[in-house]
Amino acid sequence: MCRRRLRRSIGCVNACPGQRQAGADVRVRVVVIVEDDASMRVALERLLRASGFGLQSYANAGAALAAQDLRGVDGLVIDLALPDLSGFELVDRLRQRGVTVPAVLITAHDTARVRAEILRRGIHGFLAKPFAGSALVRALEDVMAAGRRVPPRR
Repeated sequence: MCRRRLRRSIGCVNACPGQRQAGADVRVRVVVIVEDDASMRVALERLLRASGFGLQSYANAGAALAAQDLRGVDGLVIDLALPDLSGFELVDRLRQRGVTVPAVLITAHDTARVRAEILRRGIHGFLAKPFAGSALVRALEDVMAAGRRVPPRR
């Protein structure tokens, strides 16, 4: 049995090559993190990497928007209060580029108004800080498994 088994949906990757089945096409899911707080970003990176996700990580919305192509990623974790754009504005700009990847928004400002706006915009993943690491992993897996992509803005 492989002791470095990754999440059930991606199986073993090169970390335990003896456990891979011949011909198995194993693809690591890639998540983009956009978080301006450096310590929080590092904690999210460690958590998601340990949970078997590949990562792209950015300190602000501008850096994420400057990335080559985000359409190939599997999920987004976006802080709502970024210094250059809000998480909502970042999602809007990504939609304009045709990026409709499942997203989980995180915020320290959990209000009824924020929750209503998240639902109005069709974003299905939301966590209020502080949250358990397992809650983030579960939220990401849920939105990805359900295919809950952020709908294009009308």
